[in-house]
Amino acid sequence: GLETLIKLKPSTYEFKREKGRERMGLIAQDVEKVWSNQNRLRVSYTWQKTIDQITNQELENSPRNLAALQYAIPLFDEALQSGIRLQYVGSRKTLGGSRVGGYTLAHANFLTHELAKGTEFAVGVYNLFDHRYADPGRPEHQEDTITQDGRSVRVKLTYRF
Repeated sequence: GLETLIKLKPSTYEFKREKGRERMGLIAQDVEKVWSNQNRLRVSYTWQKTIDQITNQELENSPRNLAALQYAIPLFDEALQSGIRLQYVGSRKTLGGSRVGGYTLAHANFLTHELAKGTEFAVGVYNLFDHRYADPGRPEHQEDTITQDGRSVRVKLTYRF
């Protein structure tokens, strides 16, 4: 079968919690494959249902579905690590009772190990395709939905001594 073919290391988590007015059920599946050349593929999926026990209504800002796909490749004799991540967040209820749609984002990252003694350099491009999406507002916000940033680039230099 497929599992034998690629020798996956799967893990499944189930979680139920009741706290105050909230009742939550969650099932998460995480699968990772590392090849001999250190290429790495990781897939994760989470299903959750969070309910207010008094109103029996779905809680705000609680997506039913979350998923991620990550692929990382070492380059130049593992001196550079490159990776791409696709991230899905399902639709969510807002405080005003409407819904924000689900979205998928792509991110790309590059990381050097020991560029110079004790240094590490990383560059990440987040929301690679400049997708427009919104998240539900919170009680402290005037807006029911808040439009999120488009594409962003982050640069990090770390020096250890």
